[in-house]
Amino acid sequence: MMRMISNASLVLSLQSGSVPFAPEELNLSALCARVIETARSFAFKPELCAQIGEDISLAADAALMRILLMNLLSNCLVHAEGCTRINISLIEGRGGVVLSVSDDGCGIAPGELCTAFDRYRHEFDMGRMGGGTGLGLTVVRRIAELHGGSVLLESRPGSGATVRVSLHKDPSCAGVSLKTPRGESPEEYTSILVGLSDCVPVEYFGGRKKEPPENGG
Repeated sequence: MMRMISNASLVLSLQSGSVPFAPEELNLSALCARVIETARSFAFKPELCAQIGEDISLAADAALMRILLMNLLSNCLVHAEGCTRINISLIEGRGGVVLSVSDDGCGIAPGELCTAFDRYRHEFDMGRMGGGTGLGLTVVRRIAELHGGSVLLESRPGSGATVRVSLHKDPSCAGVSLKTPRGESPEEYTSILVGLSDCVPVEYFGGRKKEPPENGG
């Protein structure tokens, strides 16, 4: 419910142009590493694997990029039935960066691919909230477009799916102007918790971060 409300509000803000947008020179590798490390501490069953480099940077809004990545991870955890492994990768190319998130779950039926990004095709049925609201990929595409990027969805029915987000490195190509870096937010853990709220254990919402068990105990 927390993620649904957050995503619905964000979609409306993105559509109206009222969402705060402060692109800066962002180390996307470092941001991805922090999100993945926090997600791993939640003890998800699927294994999270990363190939993200150490210093892949671009012009982007850190808060929005964090939301984008959390929605991609959450979609795998909620919708990819049978998923045991999630791969996150960053590839730096000529003038751009490609962020890919893949899973080895059930894949997406061919008939659903054309509406995967269309929130107007998904009804808000309160009885089906456990399966997601259909807003995750809409949010991902809106954020990518705000940064001058695009999103490609690939499905392998029965063996998984991949979402690839292509982003410009040059702010002039993306149509954005850089702001002064804001540094790491002290609310980062909380924002990740909200972004993954439909697929993390309920005990993490008790007000204090739960420490992962030592030595697997």
